Amino acid sequence: MTDAALLVDPDQTYLRAAATVEAVDPDTGIIDAKLVPYEVEADLGNGLHEVFTRGAFAAAVGNPSRVKVTDQQHNRAVNIGKAVELRDEADGMYGRLRIVDTSAGRDVLTLLREEVLDQLSVEFRPLRRKFDLVQRGPGDLLVRHHKAELVGVSPVGAGAYGDQARVLLVRSAERDSAREEALAFLASLTSGPTGVR
Repeated sequence: MTDAALLVDPDQTYLRAAATVEAVDPDTGIIDAKLVPYEVEADLGNGLHEVFTRGAFAAAVGNPSRVKVTDQQHNRAVNIGKAVELRDEADGMYGRLRIVDTSAGRDVLTLLREEVLDQLSVEFRPLRRKFDLVQRGPGDLLVRHHKAELVGVSPVGAGAYGDQARVLLVRSAERDSAREEALAFLASLTSGPTGVR
């Protein structure tokens, strides 16, 4: 096995800050996020770069609950939620995550709502013979993942992909219901017997 091949071990789980939170509903614990951008190169330091090709995580779509959410340190002993929906789109993997109502979960939701944390770090396992190692020059190696197993995500303040992978929205059920009540009230003002305006 070459030194370069040791950099991608399918028996290991890797962490990459690659995702962005799009929405957080602190009342229901729902987060909408772009988990991983496709075809966006991340600089991992020391001449190592990484990119996920389109569809690299498509297999996760059929069983989203296997993708767990952990605390900010990827501490698997502190699971705070799971994916409830995953969508594989042309520009990346998107997901809806459910954070459980625990003290750790509430803390993370608060940090997300206040945008202290606005990105997610993905946890993945590369699959054997499903990645390429491209030596681009002395000390410059690109790992191109064609398929990988998405294991989990963790909220972070700054990720490897920056704004390419971020929280998309922090939603509040309270705001949504207030909006719905206002719309219903406005609709009641314009409704009435036919012909009356």
